[in-house]
Amino acid sequence: MQLIQPSVENATKLLDYVNSTYEIKMQYGSNWGVEGTSSSRAFVTQIYVAALLGIISAIPIIIREIAEFVGPALYQNERER
Repeated sequence: MQLIQPSVENATKLLDYVNSTYEIKMQYGSNWGVEGTSSSRAFVTQIYVAALLGIISAIPIIIREIAEFVGPALYQNERER
């Protein structure tokens, strides 16, 4: 693996690449290019997935708790259904 040595020439190449990418993006609109590469988006996605899985896995417990809460208020013939 070859390491790139920091130099003005390499920095210039990098800035030229970033500038050309920006110009292309402005030419074709803001919907062009790779989106969602920020580190905050990855974090928010992890939180979203964790919350969604938590809610899905808790649904049976929530249903049971609601049934146990409502159960004593029902008449005997209503409980058997």
